[in-house]
Amino acid sequence: MAKGPDNKLLKQQTVVLKGVSYTVAVCFAIFSVFLYKALGEESNMSYLFFAYVGGLLLNLMALKFHNKAMVAYQVMIYISYAMTVVFILYTGGIESPAVFILCTLPIGAFNTSRKQGKIWVGIALVSFIVLYYSEFFGIPVNNVIPEQHRNIFHLSMILFIFSLITVFSIIFKYSSYNLYRAHSFASGQLEEKKKRLDNLINLVNHTPVLMCVIDLRSLTFIEVNPYFKQELRYELIEMRGRKISDIIKEESLPAELKTGGGKIAEDQRINFNCLVLYKTGEEKSYHWNAIAKRGKLYANAREMVK
Repeated sequence: MAKGPDNKLLKQQTVVLKGVSYTVAVCFAIFSVFLYKALGEESNMSYLFFAYVGGLLLNLMALKFHNKAMVAYQVMIYISYAMTVVFILYTGGIESPAVFILCTLPIGAFNTSRKQGKIWVGIALVSFIVLYYSEFFGIPVNNVIPEQHRNIFHLSMILFIFSLITVFSIIFKYSSYNLYRAHSFASGQLEEKKKRLDNLINLVNHTPVLMCVIDLRSLTFIEVNPYFKQELRYELIEMRGRKISDIIKEESLPAELKTGGGKIAEDQRINFNCLVLYKTGEEKSYHWNAIAKRGKLYANAREMVK
């Protein structure tokens, strides 16, 4: 399974998929019963609806096995689109209230991804145009709803579309709330890390101890703290890339550092005393503590008080 942001997207897609599938399944099951009562056994529409509802439920069951929300979403929305178009064509074409179901497809698609939303905006617009010019394209349109049942059918469509919009609104609110919580949590963590980083920077910059990072291969200074300037009078910029032997008497270096640092193992600690040369020419004894990490030596030194 994907991690990080992708995992959040999959979770959002699953919420949309389940919410819409269950809503549509319940509503179309009610339509199936209504059509069976209104049209009798001679109509195949009710059986087509029952098959569609069964397909939605099977799609949700399959999701538990393959755990691919986007695949299940694609299956759901395409069979829903096909079912909706058939439903519209058999209930009056462009004049059918079922045509407004197509308006909800881009809403659900946008809640999974912007790309899907744009695709379904295009599909919905093309569908409206084709339905409007159905006679020109030679697409047969019929209205199987009896005259005496059309008012209740229209009301049912209004309630169905209202239910879909309500479900989408709840999902949007849920997604927005989770996004806000995640953003707030991330902002809090970022602020906490910033405070800790500021504390560490102040610790390094203002502790009256020489602190530095040394490259073990070249035995040069990579970074030094401001105390080098305050204590030894060297500018920080002139210390970076400088050989340690320029300020530390080579004869007082431990054997591991005299050979280029190649024999120093990872996490090995080194303690030694040596003479440090000030920029003024003065020499003083310092005690060094260092540890090797990833080809670098992280060290600090204090003047040895006699």
